[in-house]
Amino acid sequence: MLRQPREGTTLLEFYRQLQQGSPLVDGQLVSVEAQATTSVQSVRHGLGRVYRGAFPVLCDANVALRALAPEGQDEPETFLYFALSAPTAAKVRVWCF
Repeated sequence: MLRQPREGTTLLEFYRQLQQGSPLVDGQLVSVEAQATTSVQSVRHGLGRVYRGAFPVLCDANVALRALAPEGQDEPETFLYFALSAPTAAKVRVWCF
C-alpha cells in the first residue's frame, strides 16, 4: 500500500516511491514470436536490470507461457526466460517487470 506523499514531496520522488512500492509499474511490453513447440526460450526485455517476473497480456492462439525465475539463468539483466508450449505458431505480448 502506498502512503500519501508528504507536503513538499517532489513529483520525481513520488514516482520513485511508486516504482519501489509497485514493481508492476516499472516494466516493458515484450513481443514474442512463438513457434509450434514446447521449449524454454529467451527474449530481450530491455529493462536494464534483472527482471522480477512476467505474465502474458495478449495471445493470438492457445499458448501456455510461464516465466522462469531469474536466479540461475544466463544474463537475466538482458533476457527474459520462459517455458512455452504452443500447438501452432503464435504471437504473444508479455508484460515483463
